[in-house]
Amino acid sequence: MVGRYILRFCSVVLLLVLTVAMHGQIKCKIEHYSTEDGLSHNAVTSIIKSSDGFMWFGTWDGINRFDGHNFVTYKSHPGDSSGLKSNRIDIIFDRIIPTSGEKVWLTTTNQGVFCVKSRAAASPGITRYSPGMPGGFQLRADVIKFLCAGETNNIWIGTEKGLLGLSLNEAEVYKKKYINLNNFYNQDFTCVIKDNEHI
Repeated sequence: MVGRYILRFCSVVLLLVLTVAMHGQIKCKIEHYSTEDGLSHNAVTSIIKSSDGFMWFGTWDGINRFDGHNFVTYKSHPGDSSGLKSNRIDIIFDRIIPTSGEKVWLTTTNQGVFCVKSRAAASPGITRYSPGMPGGFQLRADVIKFLCAGETNNIWIGTEKGLLGLSLNEAEVYKKKYINLNNFYNQDFTCVIKDNEHI
């Protein structure tokens, strides 16, 4: 009888030792980036990866795009039309949608949409679309349900208070276009369906 308990006890101890010994970890490499590496500020508020492999960071000193080697910083400047009140980004990006013309759209949880010229330039541009923005950059709501690129350089944005269409003008800036959707004003647009000819 005592032999049975000893055998059970030894079996349990052996199983515990084997499970602890067999516990494995995923091999991963962790790298730390800071302002010394080109990040505009060490306080990072938002991180998201785009489908083309870029990492995007919202920081207390602008939006940063990282290609694995170098950072490109997008900041507002006095007098620009970016709509950023300051370079301190306290918003959280939830989706990245690349479109034609080297533009990337960053949607937020409740702060509207940002269009970023993704090419590296002397002063890369940021345009914000949100309620309270001037005319062509005004949305009906900050909560974005979907953003879809149409075939003819149109952008469709569904919000909790209606649908908005943006068209690319001669200056390569997207501005609101008039759509007669009075029956759908203040309707919650949650998704979009796209086929070969229509959205």
